[in-house]
Amino acid sequence: MIPGVVTSRRTTGGGDTDGSDCTRGLHQRCTVLPDADAAMAAAVAHGAHVVTEAADSAWGDRGGRVRDPFGNIWWVMSRVEHIAPDLAWQRMSEPKYAEAMRTAQQTLDATLSGRETGVASDPQRPSH
Repeated sequence: MIPGVVTSRRTTGGGDTDGSDCTRGLHQRCTVLPDADAAMAAAVAHGAHVVTEAADSAWGDRGGRVRDPFGNIWWVMSRVEHIAPDLAWQRMSEPKYAEAMRTAQQTLDATLSGRETGVASDPQRPSH
């Protein structure tokens, strides 16, 4: 649905092993483009609805989500800066990045569940 997107990768869903949820017809696709804000604006101009406003992430991406007229959810991202994993985890404690992560979780959960308000959890750093 996003103009100019040639490839994408399915990232979540909750049903089948390929990431799709055939019982509800929900698919989330992830794509990385040079300008996430412009891509989201183009998608909205072509009938998509914003699920998650674009925001900067602790790991150096800028992105948000849109839902196209067919019900697919697109996670649209652009790489803003390259961040080492340790720095990304440090940045997760900064309010700007913590709020962006919380909003991303809540808006997706609300959209997928049909609830007015979605839920979020605190990021958990993987143990090595």
